[in-house]
Amino acid sequence: MPYSQKFPLRLSDRGYYFQSNHTIGEHIIEMLKMLLLTTKGEYLMDFEYGVGINNYLFNPINDKLKNTLKSDIRSQITKYVERCIVDEVYVHDYIDAQNGKISAAVSDYYKLNNFDIGPNDLSVVIVYKIEGINDESNKMFSIVAKG
Repeated sequence: MPYSQKFPLRLSDRGYYFQSNHTIGEHIIEMLKMLLLTTKGEYLMDFEYGVGINNYLFNPINDKLKNTLKSDIRSQITKYVERCIVDEVYVHDYIDAQNGKISAAVSDYYKLNNFDIGPNDLSVVIVYKIEGINDESNKMFSIVAKG
């Protein structure tokens, strides 16, 4: 039985229903993606839902903005994504990438996934664990907002 639908909606191989997330890990990734991309006030049932990472793109990116974004992401995940325990949130921009300031904990992850952070882009990496799963290893979810 599927946990949720994958977004954007795509027909399954059989063609008469949509692709689904069949594991809790897939479901959490989908929930994180929706939470980060949804702007507050956009979801009609709960106007507090969402981070709206794209809203941060055209503001001057400094440490204060990064810390605000990190705390907003943490509080939103705690409130809306069940079974997801956040260990760390990393926010990087073009200046960080050019000056080699990308956190050591995720630098290999950036190299492995070939992230290309442009001058107007913002990258978020969330390191988390799934509550109730015996696997103690950290999972990583990342998204790059293109400006």
